[in-house]
Amino acid sequence: MHFYVFAAYFGLTVAWCLPKPLPKGTEDKDQRAMIPSLSAMLGALFLWMFWPSFNFALLRSPIERKNAVFNTYYAVAVSVVTAISVSSLAHPQGKINMSYMHNAVLAGGVAVGTSCHLIPSPWLAMVLGLVAGLISVGGAKYLPVRN
Repeated sequence: MHFYVFAAYFGLTVAWCLPKPLPKGTEDKDQRAMIPSLSAMLGALFLWMFWPSFNFALLRSPIERKNAVFNTYYAVAVSVVTAISVSSLAHPQGKINMSYMHNAVLAGGVAVGTSCHLIPSPWLAMVLGLVAGLISVGGAKYLPVRN
């Protein structure tokens, strides 16, 4: 739990210290460059691969380790599917916003982070992933961005 708190405050501090304002003359808030989007997608793939091992690293029981891995994958998968679905429903042309998916991968992993080995059945992990995906898309869509 202490690691998650440290990581959250560290991420907030870095985000606050290193703002990158949009260049003058850009009107569309959704303009994205190709390289940062590709880097974010690679980061999301790394999270898919390494988040379950991060969650079960300190567990000793094989049953708890198995529960941690499966519940983490269930939550992350459902949060991403939720983010993709809500993103395509929210856009007028039905396009998918990739930043919603990047946020949802992180939100699904964090939602089950410290309690993944204690969740007794898969549907509870999936409900946590659903709620995390909805909150991440809602926050990304409706909370204002500080420039």
